[in-house]
Amino acid sequence: MIHSLSKTSKMPSKSWGLPAWDTCPSARDSKGKPVDACANCYALQGSYTWPVVKASRERNKRHWKHRTFVSAMVDLIKKEGKRNKKNLFRWFDSGDIYHIDLALKIEEIIKATPDIRHWIPTRQYKDKSILPILKRINKLPNAVARFSSDSVNGEMLNAPYSSTITQNADDIKSSKGVSICGAYKRNGKCESCTACWDKRINTIVYPLHGNKVKREVFSV
Repeated sequence: MIHSLSKTSKMPSKSWGLPAWDTCPSARDSKGKPVDACANCYALQGSYTWPVVKASRERNKRHWKHRTFVSAMVDLIKKEGKRNKKNLFRWFDSGDIYHIDLALKIEEIIKATPDIRHWIPTRQYKDKSILPILKRINKLPNAVARFSSDSVNGEMLNAPYSSTITQNADDIKSSKGVSICGAYKRNGKCESCTACWDKRINTIVYPLHGNKVKREVFSV
């Protein structure tokens, strides 16, 4: 059984993803439309639309339900940690924790890889059955489950670890516990920055950048 890890050009580590939107129930508003932050989802564009990429995520959607998923992912993540030498791993470059059993398995994997720092961006804190698991994960020393705000105007969540999007980075200043992502100044790359994994940082602010993205968000 093949478990597929993703390698995005921006990230300093590999990640694991699922089909975007289909596994993102909390990305929908009360009318079933995308929340503002998801209106121009990158994981529904570009290379994510390639058949081979879509197939790998569909495969992951099937394989996480298998009894060997936890042990196989533990082995893969440990190997990846040694390879990138930063001991970093990201969950969900696309998709989200759409099922409670998946959340429980991810918690188990994190506990079994204490030398790896895990980052989970998620909107599934809105799910009352999954929220307690995310809270437990955030108590682990090697994991950060960042609750993603639906805003594109810099609105921050009242949560231990979170992220938000802003249309104007100048409106928000870095302060204790708040970090403004500088990837847009580095051709979209993290490079040496590992703020998203850092438990000392409460909120990551992602500046909206790119004319195409801005134009489409403003038209929503």
